Amino acid sequence: ARGVCEAQGEWLLFTDADTDHAPHALRENLAFAQRHHIDMLSMTPDQECVSVWEKLLQPTIFETLSHWFSYRRINDQRDEQAAGNGQYIMIRRSLYDSIGGHEGIKGCILEDVELARRAKRAGGKLWFAPAQGKIRVRMYHTFAEIWNGWAKNLYLLQGRSMRGLLRTSARITLLDVAPATVLMLSTWYGIHAGLLAIAGMMLMVRWAKLHRRWRELGFDTHYAPLHPLGSGIFIGLLWYSAMRHEGGFGIAWKGRQCKEPT
Repeated sequence: ARGVCEAQGEWLLFTDADTDHAPHALRENLAFAQRHHIDMLSMTPDQECVSVWEKLLQPTIFETLSHWFSYRRINDQRDEQAAGNGQYIMIRRSLYDSIGGHEGIKGCILEDVELARRAKRAGGKLWFAPAQGKIRVRMYHTFAEIWNGWAKNLYLLQGRSMRGLLRTSARITLLDVAPATVLMLSTWYGIHAGLLAIAGMMLMVRWAKLHRRWRELGFDTHYAPLHPLGSGIFIGLLWYSAMRHEGGFGIAWKGRQCKEPT
């Protein structure tokens, strides 16, 4: 808030301290926004994954997020879907002030998404896109950090909908977990050859699609064959996030208790 008060320019840039910006990023993004009359520009940084858990879970999570949030829809002024990423938000000062800034969304866990929603409702033109080499970040280092970090907002990103929660869980179970479970059980129990063939074919098709999708999202594809494990953990994480929020417990994060207003 103090930085906003001190800033004198036409544009404001909000970014996280752990993000790594390419030297040309700010200049190119500002020129792009001005050329296309954009009022709020946000980016999803390239994800730096080092540990096994990062390489397994982060692609699974971001692949699912790509189903929940469409860059095309967000960037279409006629579509009501809006989103932003707090790791990088560039916004016109006039628009920011007119919608109340961060002071107006105090208490929101998804303050970046809410800021984008308010900007779009106010008539602002949004642009949300992958960073593609302009910004990098390593969000988490350990399994515990991944679990606690995403538990804070995953259910909220999903839309805080039990119907959506069930639909997402069913889709991932059908595509990822169930076929892998059938193949594993076949090593201990006799399973009908036809069912085994169907499960194997489903996994092969899914692996091929995920290999391409993970590469598009900038992730290491070597862990794609282990995606059923990552998907199973993701379902547990999503339900845990829902339990914390719907149960009124909130989420402990960086020494403070976070709870989204209902």
